Amino acid sequence: MGQYLKSYRVILTTKSPVFVGSGEKVQKKQYVLDREKEKMYLPEMKTMYHALQKRGMGQAYERYLLNRDEKDFAAWMQNNKISSKEYLPWMRYQLDCSDVALTHQTNDLLLCVKDPYGMPYIPGSTLKGALRTILLADKLLTDPNQKRRAQKNIRKEIDASRSKRRYLVREANDMEQQAFHLLNYKTNQRNSVQDIMRGMIISDSKPLSLKDLTVCQQIDHHVGGTKKRLPIMRECIRPGRQIEFTMTIDESLNPSTGETILTAIHNYLEIYNRFLRKFKKQNDVENTIYVGGAVGFVSKTVLYDIFEEDEAIQSAGKIFEITLPRSIAKQHKHYLDYEMGASPHAMRETIYEGKECEFGKCEIHLEEL
Repeated sequence: MGQYLKSYRVILTTKSPVFVGSGEKVQKKQYVLDREKEKMYLPEMKTMYHALQKRGMGQAYERYLLNRDEKDFAAWMQNNKISSKEYLPWMRYQLDCSDVALTHQTNDLLLCVKDPYGMPYIPGSTLKGALRTILLADKLLTDPNQKRRAQKNIRKEIDASRSKRRYLVREANDMEQQAFHLLNYKTNQRNSVQDIMRGMIISDSKPLSLKDLTVCQQIDHHVGGTKKRLPIMRECIRPGRQIEFTMTIDESLNPSTGETILTAIHNYLEIYNRFLRKFKKQNDVENTIYVGGAVGFVSKTVLYDIFEEDEAIQSAGKIFEITLPRSIAKQHKHYLDYEMGASPHAMRETIYEGKECEFGKCEIHLEEL
């Protein structure tokens, strides 16, 4: 089997903040926000609680956590005469938050994924998921028969306006099966054992440092040009960091090569750039890939690769209307997407070092080992 294995070193260079969420968050009553120094301090909870107990303040801290009126941990520290010199040794690490609007409306901090030693990294499954979407899009762009089949199935389902519970699941599965379930095992084509992507194995990345993290606030950029800061804060990997993975392809299962992957990325970006132009943006980085959370609908799906622009906008708007909770759909007004010329008609952005940028933008480099 060894002769069929080809390995690559994969380097992602972050071009904008990258957020890969762990599902955990630090509540605003648990971090110390120094507005003057524009720093956020995240405590080692056991160390901090033990220190507060030694000061006879364990119960006072518990009352603070239960008090809905007290929300600023830094103010609580100050009111209880706990100086930064005292509390800094209780902190596990600090984050720069100089690009965040530090109002009293700041919210919980969504944490990035970390390894068992507490260091940030990107799971291999995150990168593989992004590549899978790109390779699926490339298949649709280069295989007219599969593209027509996907168009027919999705049009039929959208027009039917069925319940949102499993909306478009069957159609999405069919696209994946047509693109990837190409192995000739004696079993049903729908069985995942037929999936050629089994032959692409991507390691978790090498760990980064806590110093490679920063706090980013979400900004909704409307297609009309208006921008709105939201009280959503994410712990992100800074731009300019190199993140290393190992990718192994079993050529007896998967025909992909470094060259075909980069070609697929190029084709995918041509479609994505059409969406960016709606917001007066343009990707200027070759071999760009978007990874992680907050990167948006268009980079996570293949709808714009299936349909021409006008139909893609109409279809995306209908999908949002059907799948989102009614109150959110009404608030976001996706029924206006076609009129506005983009769906979704707002994209998520952030600010880093004073400059607006997207989330999750990386340059990918593949080196055969």
